[in-house]
Amino acid sequence: MDPRTVQFYGGNAADLAHRYAAAGSAAARYFPVAFTPGSRILDVGCGSGRDLNALIDAGYNATGVDACDDMLLEARIRHPAIANRLTVDTLPNLSGVPDASYEGLLCWAVLMHLPGEFLFDTVFNLRRVLKPGGRLLISTPLEGPVVEAETHRDAEGRLFNSVTPENFHFLFEKVGFRRLNRWDEEDSLGRRERRWATQLFVLEGHGSRSLDKIEAILNRDKKDATYKPALFRALAERRCHGASLGGAHVRDFTKGHQAGPGHRLIVDPAHRGARRSGCAQSLRRAPGQGLCLDRMGAARPLRCRSRHPVRPLAE
Repeated sequence: MDPRTVQFYGGNAADLAHRYAAAGSAAARYFPVAFTPGSRILDVGCGSGRDLNALIDAGYNATGVDACDDMLLEARIRHPAIANRLTVDTLPNLSGVPDASYEGLLCWAVLMHLPGEFLFDTVFNLRRVLKPGGRLLISTPLEGPVVEAETHRDAEGRLFNSVTPENFHFLFEKVGFRRLNRWDEEDSLGRRERRWATQLFVLEGHGSRSLDKIEAILNRDKKDATYKPALFRALAERRCHGASLGGAHVRDFTKGHQAGPGHRLIVDPAHRGARRSGCAQSLRRAPGQGLCLDRMGAARPLRCRSRHPVRPLAE
């Protein structure tokens, strides 16, 4: 989770917890359609405990994790019944959560605060902790708030990654989830400039072969995350423009230029020459020629002195 965002919630925990409690749990209306009665649910980013307490009241065997100690303290004060169900843990890793340990995940107004380099690790770890056939309920912004163009932060310093509900749908779909439903709604706190998209997924498989290969790359390359935002943007553009990891079209994000048929999206952080040039993805036309996506997601000429092979991903 983004440290400055966690700091904001910690510094305003009491006031935010009061506002959230006054509004009530907007997530609770979806519990009956999302989760099997009595199932084991993890509230990821449980904050002040409002939604976790609603899960317990509805009869679910629920626990919660959050990155912010001050918000968890508010949860224990306001909802004593969940005091022993709270743990400090955070996305993207959920390091304290065992594999396949939950039948449902609630991730309410959380994913928008993740830096771009955390998105792939996040979706893979959400899949990791969920049992096959388990459900995932997420809520992310459909409109608002206003953020600074370069930093993606609002006036209070919180990070909003600007990932659309459609791109979250695409990404979860590619790692083995199937979307069951989507609901668009107004902001439960009454902010007119804010609207939300709620999406319900079921885990049905392992996703595409390409994403499995990407997961293997991420697992062996935890310390170097600079290429991950560009990789996500490439996949998002693939969804919007019909590009293929196997070699159709991929677009230059900054200028709108489109690579022609036959260009391949290459994803291989082990290609050290590409890493030295500031990229781990290249659109390759022929040996020694091509483009790469730099750290900001822009297409650049591939200037790589290394002669090590770069392996294309097959769909």
